[in-house]
Amino acid sequence: MKNFMLVLMVFVLASCGMANSPEKVVENYVTNMFAGNISECVKVMVDSDNKAISLLPEKEVKEIEEFLEGVTEYMVESLKEEYEVEEIEIESIDFTEVDYNESKDKAKVSYQLKVKGIDKLVDDLNTNCVKVDGEWKMVLGN
Repeated sequence: MKNFMLVLMVFVLASCGMANSPEKVVENYVTNMFAGNISECVKVMVDSDNKAISLLPEKEVKEIEEFLEGVTEYMVESLKEEYEVEEIEIESIDFTEVDYNESKDKAKVSYQLKVKGIDKLVDDLNTNCVKVDGEWKMVLGN
């Protein structure tokens, strides 16, 4: 049991290090968004003043979650209609560019989605990220 806990702790610490990149934040956000885990999306987001969305008053957080649910539903329905598929399941996220500012605390992440059952990649998408207290976050409404 002691060895298991040590291995688990090493794995968790290693995972935290891997998650500290703009690409990983975008990957986690997109994966959770399409899985319907909107509350997980909010955890990695900041507003334009770099304030964590999850720290806003509960009413505001709920409004943002409802907005994101609506955006997600619209995106899913649009993709289904455009590509004539029954379900949208993200197969992969292909990062095309990560453009950092000079101080490396802001990044514009460009990526494309590969959806199961669709032969081509879905449009070029862009997201702005910012490093806050040593952790990468996505900027809401970028």
